[in-house]
Amino acid sequence: MPVLADIYTQPVQLADFYVSNITDRKFTAALVKHLNITAPLGSFQHLKRVRGDKSKGHRDFVMIPRDHDDSVRESEQINIMMTSLLKSSDIPSTTLSKPYLVKVPICCPATRAQYEESSFYWPVTFHEDKRIAQMLSGTFFSKEEIQRIKNYLLEAESLGKKAAEKGQKHYGIVVVDPDTNTIIAKGHDMCRGSNPLHHAVMVGLDLVARSQGGGMWCLEEKSNVCELTSCESSNGQMASEKSGPYLCTGYDIFLNMEPCPMCSMALVHSRVNRVFYSTPHVDGGLGSKYKVHMQAGLNHHFDVFRWTGEVLSDIRAHH
Repeated sequence: MPVLADIYTQPVQLADFYVSNITDRKFTAALVKHLNITAPLGSFQHLKRVRGDKSKGHRDFVMIPRDHDDSVRESEQINIMMTSLLKSSDIPSTTLSKPYLVKVPICCPATRAQYEESSFYWPVTFHEDKRIAQMLSGTFFSKEEIQRIKNYLLEAESLGKKAAEKGQKHYGIVVVDPDTNTIIAKGHDMCRGSNPLHHAVMVGLDLVARSQGGGMWCLEEKSNVCELTSCESSNGQMASEKSGPYLCTGYDIFLNMEPCPMCSMALVHSRVNRVFYSTPHVDGGLGSKYKVHMQAGLNHHFDVFRWTGEVLSDIRAHH
């Protein structure tokens, strides 16, 4: 399941708007032109000005949002607007109804489900993001890709179990180059040792840095599980040298537990391609409490997916 920005998952929010209806369609264009000048929609550009109602034989047009803070000023504004409309468009007063309130969607729909719900209240514009639509429909990954993802998550879980057996937290990490399906590095939590910063993610990223001539910690000497690998990829190819411009650029990260905010920011700074995890955490940084990967203002964003198939881990989120 993709971990998306809130705009893709939030329910449709509604606001009160004044609308009126006109029984003679020939005045519609003049009305819309006048309203676009005197009462522009502003932040409500997703709303269509006119809603046809064939069953009632007239058209509704949206005017202005309700002012809950100043009903007197609002009433005066409505009266002035109606007078102006009738005068400028030369519309018979009997053709235009008294304004009344309806519910309209506040935000532009980001998904088809939101669009269909929004349209129930008022016509809106909608431009579907095909990539997001694929993610939400469950067709983004092929069966082969899903099996590969599952295998890497099981490997991360196995590493977490080995960590737990050593008295560490039950967290594991696998770093993969998806171009060759090669494991670049794998490791587990070591924060109950000499350094409390040795979270599984930090361990994995440092191992990748070592593969590129950097790194801060000699982790392989402290654990017979944390390692770099140059073994063959799943398609028989040998692991290639890093081709991206920085650290984890282009790499996928597989975790048996949603990372904490600190580790989530480390993933941002390392320029990862995608992150997959199998178990959410109440204080997690990639979906449960925060969505660091979607934070506005950061200079890197990445896709995050949470495994929602069969249970892959016996880890408990409070560890």
